[in-house]
Order: sequence, then structure tokens, then C-alpha cells
Amino acid sequence: MPTELFIPVQEAYIFTSPVYVWQGCLYDWMMRKKGSGRVTIQQLMMEINRCVQMKEVKLRYGDVSREEIKEVVTAYVNALVRQGFLHMTKEGNYEVSSNQMPIRTLDEVLKRDAFLFH
Repeated sequence: MPTELFIPVQEAYIFTSPVYVWQGCLYDWMMRKKGSGRVTIQQLMMEINRCVQMKEVKLRYGDVSREEIKEVVTAYVNALVRQGFLHMTKEGNYEVSSNQMPIRTLDEVLKRDAFLFH
């Protein structure tokens, strides 16, 4: 699985689903958008809500606010920008970077992990 599915996000306490499940829902949606359009926080919030409604992702409690969901999605997007997976095209609009290359060596994995966990 790609490392983009294992990014630690402190705000993610609202989910009982493992990190790779809820991030996987968003990652899959973003990869389908790659090269064909923008990605916004609002769109990602709609996608995570769809995943919750379809019972693909489980919330810790029933009255999670839109603001709490926005905080999680924003933290994840910011991590993806720092990682180079997304880049901002203008305020609030992002695109999946076209230079996404699969990691092929252990050294590449260790460098990426060191970057992510600082």
C-alpha cells in the first residue's frame, strides 16, 4: 500500500476505522481525479461523508461536527502537500502531483518515512 495511507494525523481521533481505511477512501478519490481536475477540502469532506454513509468508514461517535471533519481532512491535505503528493494551484485548490513515482528500494522507503515522521 502507498505510504500516503499511513500518515499520522492527530485530529483523526474522530474515526474508529484504521488510518489506512479513511485515508484510503480519500486517496482513491484523489487518484481518480489525477490530471483531470482540482481537489478541494470541500470535495474531500463530501467524499469522507459518503464513505461514512456507505459504512466504509466508522466514526467514533454520532455527533461529529462538520468542523471536526474539516480539521481532519485539512490536516491530511497539509501532510500530503508537505510530502509532495498534492500541490496547491491557488488558495483552496489542489492537484495531485504528476510526478508520483512508486517507491522501489528500501532506502527510498526509509527516506520518505524519516521525512513523514519528523
